[in-house]
Amino acid sequence: MNKLALKEIIKEEIFNILKEENKQVKPKPTMSSTTMPSNIKNIKKDLADQGNNFKPVKTKYQLVQALDVIVDNVKKQNPEFIESPKFKEAIRAFARKHVQL
Repeated sequence: MNKLALKEIIKEEIFNILKEENKQVKPKPTMSSTTMPSNIKNIKKDLADQGNNFKPVKTKYQLVQALDVIVDNVKKQNPEFIESPKFKEAIRAFARKHVQL
């Protein structure tokens, strides 16, 4: 077997290994209440008190409005974060967690 054929076989094996690794379902990270920061626990508690206000949210537009309210509140208190790459990463992570693409 020549070197070129051996390299092709090795490449194909590596490709197959990587393809199998990507197929494996990775568990979604969840944030239990024990690992949740106290400020997020407080926000969660406040939102739980608003349960009835979430029932009528049934359209894309309404959900975007609700999420905008959250982002606007974060922007008021922490504008540097909203302008940072971490904010974009957080939005992408949120989308990956809640939307099957």
